[in-house]
Amino acid sequence: MLLHIGKVPTLVVSSVEAAREVLKIQDLTFATRPFSAAGATLTNGCRNVSFAPDGEHWRQGKKAAVVHLLSPNKVHGLLYAFSDGLACRVVAGSCAAREVRTQRFREAINGATAILSGPRLEELFPSLALKKLAKKWNALLDEIVEVDFIDLLLSADPAVDYAFSRDDVKVIFMDIIAAGTDTSYVVLEWAMAEWMKNPALMERTQREVREAAGGKPAPTEDDVAGMSHLRAVVKEVLRLHMPAPLLIPREAMAATRVLGYDAMATDPDWWEVPEEFRPERFLREEPPPPADFRGSDFQFLPFGAGRRMCPGMNFAICEVELALAGLLYHFDWSLPAGMVPEDLDMAESSGITVRLKTPLRLVAVPRSPNSGMLT
Repeated sequence: MLLHIGKVPTLVVSSVEAAREVLKIQDLTFATRPFSAAGATLTNGCRNVSFAPDGEHWRQGKKAAVVHLLSPNKVHGLLYAFSDGLACRVVAGSCAAREVRTQRFREAINGATAILSGPRLEELFPSLALKKLAKKWNALLDEIVEVDFIDLLLSADPAVDYAFSRDDVKVIFMDIIAAGTDTSYVVLEWAMAEWMKNPALMERTQREVREAAGGKPAPTEDDVAGMSHLRAVVKEVLRLHMPAPLLIPREAMAATRVLGYDAMATDPDWWEVPEEFRPERFLREEPPPPADFRGSDFQFLPFGAGRRMCPGMNFAICEVELALAGLLYHFDWSLPAGMVPEDLDMAESSGITVRLKTPLRLVAVPRSPNSGMLT
């Protein structure tokens, strides 16, 4: 579908063939980003990874994020801290100081998401509110960026004589925090909603989680690796409720031709009963193998593909799988009194991330692995 937004021709790539053409065959042609006034105000002139135009700064920024922030060792450490923290919060409750900072980040993320969700006056006239939001992010990032870690990133790659400023480092952190938090939350909420709509599916997945984790304080990353039903649920959520169905726009760096048509993740030519939530489609053993989200199956691209593919994909998947496993392991879940699965409103909101239009409200009953209830 071709739209003309002002004088800018904008192509919505919504078929498998067109996605393959843009993200693989012509990946280099579409490797840059269009300028965003709101994005520039929030990210030090588009100096983060997500909004940076193609060039040396983007290449060095992505390398810094992948090598220093999202390396396998760093991811394993973060996931260990995450699972350990989840278990502690289940037993001991939340820390007041941490909750205050979490709330500040949540407000900053929601503000950024609202501004970047679509064409707004802020794009033409950056407002005082937008500048205040940028200052709020700046203050938060100053609190969490440690000096020794900054030194590591400031060194960049001596082979190309390139270095980051402190502000560059902060907006790269902002990238990972904002992109990784909102999208992961959306996946968790949709997964819980679908389980509430399908109690038998939830019971089967919960049984798998509790059997795999045994009597441990909390499921581990190694436990999750063997939870085929849980992982299929995550894939089906990413297909049917893609957290960011409109990826960050790309800009053509040269005149080119592209194909057209349809809607990839719900295209009936590629998916059986595409509008239904069926995790078992990802458990099929007979050929062809189920579609994967790592950028080679163009009917399923929740993280994009090609040079601008999301660098945090592996961490996001591990984070979501471990979080869902923890929720099923530690709690029994039900709808509020008087509600049945058919009462759940599964309508979607609009925005850069697609949440449930009506926030999900559930009843959680804490359960210990051995005795049934936490004490």
